[in-house]
Amino acid sequence: MKQKIFGLLLALMLAVSATACTDTGTLETSKGESVSKESQTGKESDDAGASQESNGTETVQGSEMSLPVAKISSEDNRYIFRSYYTNHYTITDNHCKIIAEYDFMALCRKLYDAGKGNFEYASIRAVGEDVLYVEKQDQVGDAYVRQAYAIDPKTLDTFLLYTPEEGWWWSETDVYQGKVYVTAFAYDAMRSKELVFVKDPNGFTYHEEKNPNEALIENLNGYRPIPFSPSLNAQCSITRAMDEVGFVIAEKDNKYYSLITRDGKVIEVPELPQGPLRISAYDNKGIVYYANDESGLYGMYCLNLETRQSRPIVKDDERYEAFLAYADGKIYYYTQSEGFIHVTNTVWQYDVTTGSEKKLYAMESTPGIAYIDPGVEEFRLIDGEIYFVGLNGTTDVWLRATPNGETVSLWSTGIYWSDLSENLFVRGTVIYDTYSFNCPYCGIPLEKYYGEAFQVKEHLSAYADKINEQLRADLQQKINDYQKNETQEWTDEECEEHLEMPIIYCVTVEEYVDDAYILSDQYLAVEYSGYWYGGGAHGMPYMSQDLFDLKTGERKTFKDFYDGSNESFKKLAAEYTKKDFLSYPEGSSPYFAEDAETVYQQAYDAASIEYSHISFQTYGIYLIYDPYEMGPYASGFIEIYIPYEELLGRYSL
Repeated sequence: MKQKIFGLLLALMLAVSATACTDTGTLETSKGESVSKESQTGKESDDAGASQESNGTETVQGSEMSLPVAKISSEDNRYIFRSYYTNHYTITDNHCKIIAEYDFMALCRKLYDAGKGNFEYASIRAVGEDVLYVEKQDQVGDAYVRQAYAIDPKTLDTFLLYTPEEGWWWSETDVYQGKVYVTAFAYDAMRSKELVFVKDPNGFTYHEEKNPNEALIENLNGYRPIPFSPSLNAQCSITRAMDEVGFVIAEKDNKYYSLITRDGKVIEVPELPQGPLRISAYDNKGIVYYANDESGLYGMYCLNLETRQSRPIVKDDERYEAFLAYADGKIYYYTQSEGFIHVTNTVWQYDVTTGSEKKLYAMESTPGIAYIDPGVEEFRLIDGEIYFVGLNGTTDVWLRATPNGETVSLWSTGIYWSDLSENLFVRGTVIYDTYSFNCPYCGIPLEKYYGEAFQVKEHLSAYADKINEQLRADLQQKINDYQKNETQEWTDEECEEHLEMPIIYCVTVEEYVDDAYILSDQYLAVEYSGYWYGGGAHGMPYMSQDLFDLKTGERKTFKDFYDGSNESFKKLAAEYTKKDFLSYPEGSSPYFAEDAETVYQQAYDAASIEYSHISFQTYGIYLIYDPYEMGPYASGFIEIYIPYEELLGRYSL
């Protein structure tokens, strides 16, 4: 979906806190013996782990020891919602009530002007009461390191909490029970440490205090703790994991996983695969992980820590699922329909304890917003409520979802995510069409096409019908062009290859509407982007633009506006391309050519009034070079801005 790889969800936002785990009463060992809470954890203490300062750890078999009961935190958690590709942060409580909002870029400018340093490339990782805890990359000596800072956004006071020593990496900042926990790890030495900071009530300074789990964390030498991550948007400190779960999972030699408990014991987990695997989340009821099965197929699994039984989380005998969140022994994940771009995501809940699962809801993608994965974009779970990004009217916002049978009731939180849809849906709607062709002998898909077309609203032009008819005809023509392949003579000679490498043999094309805007109060510009894949290491991205005169309904091209000669345009295009080349530091340009004169000549040869790739903007055009045209694939599109004043002798179209 717009070049997303299903099953790998990357989060731009970080939720500060995790949903606490609930008390489980009694557990059974793998031998079926009922164990009380007291026999599992020993004497409970309000400061769990405070007395656990043994000098070593005891290793026991998982079948010989039951797991600790989670200690519930009373922390009043705060959650971070970050807008798409912006530096706007919204902070809420666990009921999604907005506590504060920050324009972080504006704050960075204020910090710089106040002599506090350059925070331009920093990001908020945790929040406290009127304090932001940020990750900032700074140059220390000859190296760049990630440092942990505290910032007061009102007074602009800053405090450097932690700079990693050589060989150490800062990994997480967690605000927990009024204290700040900074976790770091040394990969070469396989050592962990977690610093605890307390804010001075009389000023913006912090003092470090002893971590009650210090001895235990030190005894993790040789192990790599796996972050306690109840969702894709949350990672927490070792101390929080010890309190709320009772243990952390640790890896050794990239193949050995154990539960390190708060009383210093190491519980081996032989039920986990002893090869490489990816652990998504865990608590004292189960572990959610990804691993390969005996046939090498990669999929999601759940290990029930009470029964020691592991099972794959699959639907319809297909490993086509992605983890979303985990809370109170329940896994939230989704499957995706066998669609192309216009897909349906179905969200499921699996209960680790009972082994039961249920469908929560299903949502289809919306034409015009292919960048939002329907029903799961930025998915998070806060106090049992589901939140994800969707369309509310013409704006992309976070929605709160309440599953209702196989449907879902949605409420807008009012928390802004982006305005990518606003221009589009204020001015029109988006329709779509698809085409697919399967091998007539083996049934393997050989071609898949998904395309979108914009439809302008009638109030914008008396010629809206004429414009829309042309746009629909363009989409239909593309479908017709692909259908011509069905008339070819096919044989079964390549079916063996089709079956062996179905993805390689399937040509896929996706074209979607990105934006629609009006220029000079007269012209409608519709922006498209797409991706073609026909095998190999990668496909080819492309972009295009349609321009229509709202006063006549006619399609317009560059030659309708430019009255100069083709020769004059070639010279102008070459000169501006050369200027762009010279704007890069030596050795860093995106061009194939290594000198300005070669760039000039190549741009001159490529330029054409009729065929150059041009995008109209408010005060000029972008002359666009596609990948491989003037630079390597990795350079992407090279865009050269030329103002209308140079091209047309005026400031606008």
